[in-house]
Amino acid sequence: MNAEQIEQLRRRMGEVAALSHDDPQRQALVQQISEVNGALEREWLELIHADEQLRIDLARATPPPGLEERLLAIPGQAGLRGRGRWILRPSHWLSALAAVLVIAVALWSLTGVTKQREARAIDLVATVTLASHESEPELAIVSSDWNAIRSAFQQSVYYPLDLPTLDTNLTLTGAKMINLAGNTMVHTRWERGSQRYSLYQFCGKDFGLSGPLPRQEVKPASKSNAKVIVWTEKHCDYALVVVEGPPAKERQPRADLRAI
Repeated sequence: MNAEQIEQLRRRMGEVAALSHDDPQRQALVQQISEVNGALEREWLELIHADEQLRIDLARATPPPGLEERLLAIPGQAGLRGRGRWILRPSHWLSALAAVLVIAVALWSLTGVTKQREARAIDLVATVTLASHESEPELAIVSSDWNAIRSAFQQSVYYPLDLPTLDTNLTLTGAKMINLAGNTMVHTRWERGSQRYSLYQFCGKDFGLSGPLPRQEVKPASKSNAKVIVWTEKHCDYALVVVEGPPAKERQPRADLRAI
């Protein structure tokens, strides 16, 4: 399949994911996915997982007891009298408005649940990347050539590897593939003077994050001189770990680029 056909299939996946399991359209799509590459299969599984999670969250997001009855009773309590038929009886538009209010309350509750889940996921990303940075993982590749690093690692992940916009004073020193919280990330190490930084590229969907992440700083309570900047750029998700102070003891890298 070419790039355009893959993109069309992705759009179709989004349309069909909400259909029932026995729907012919869904069954046909599943058959088609099974015949293409594994990356699309993983995307499909993540998509239906997110859909089922949304159903569970919606079930949790119930309005307060009696709220629906009180809202639906608004038309009968209006007490309006007049010559027009629309004033003598509870109007249809008031009933529709009451129903909309019920739905709005449920969606508001669901939004709160979703934001809490996303906040926990971002905290998890910050926690595991900070712990990784402080452990000074051995580099698999020692090189300042990003294109060479990308060529070495691209086949190991299902998302495209790229670099975000970084401070031009930062110098790339090496990289390695790393598994954090059960998910694969690409860790690149950067330096500016004696200061060392760690950049992690990951797929937000692996952590239950469904949309682009606005740039935000997470400051772990356990380490006052550290921060993790999390954001999405060019359809890629990143976490940049910054710890003020002297770097940890230097470790010997495992291999250089020529060994890959």
